[in-house]
Amino acid sequence: MSFTYLELDNKTSMINIHHHTMIHIIGMEIIQIRMIFMVQHSSHTLLQQNDFTQQVYLKYKQQYLDEDQ
Repeated sequence: MSFTYLELDNKTSMINIHHHTMIHIIGMEIIQIRMIFMVQHSSHTLLQQNDFTQQVYLKYKQQYLDEDQ
């Protein structure tokens, strides 16, 4: 995962980029931003920064699916 920092109107925005980003810059102005990405919710970023990893409990999921039938 990469982070891109953009300075817009004296505010810095952090965007989590998952795919391809193309930014056209002329001088010091960002005149056009084309992005193909998925923005990750800030709470997910915070969890990742604190080394939280999601555990997938396939055993329990399969057990639930079997009982549901």
